[in-house]
Amino acid sequence: MRILLFFILLPCTVLAAPLPSGLPTSPVEQRNTPQEYILDGVLEAVNQSTVSAQTSGRVEEILVDVNDTVEAGKTIIRLRASEQQAGLDQAQAA
Repeated sequence: MRILLFFILLPCTVLAAPLPSGLPTSPVEQRNTPQEYILDGVLEAVNQSTVSAQTSGRVEEILVDVNDTVEAGKTIIRLRASEQQAGLDQAQAA
């Protein structure tokens, strides 16, 4: 019985041997790390508007881009005023 117990416990001594020196080690320390989440997603605007002009004309300049935030009253395009100016001049002449 003692011999059997000896052979059963013999491998435990090999496994409990200290690690060879020269391996890099570092002491355990507690750190506070900020929680950071990296996520993928899509954002969509809650409010969208369709814009139309009250007059016809050729667009000379576009002052905003797609997905820009636009405040109320801000100029977003400039129309060529030559047709409107001709109509105004004709109305004033009459």
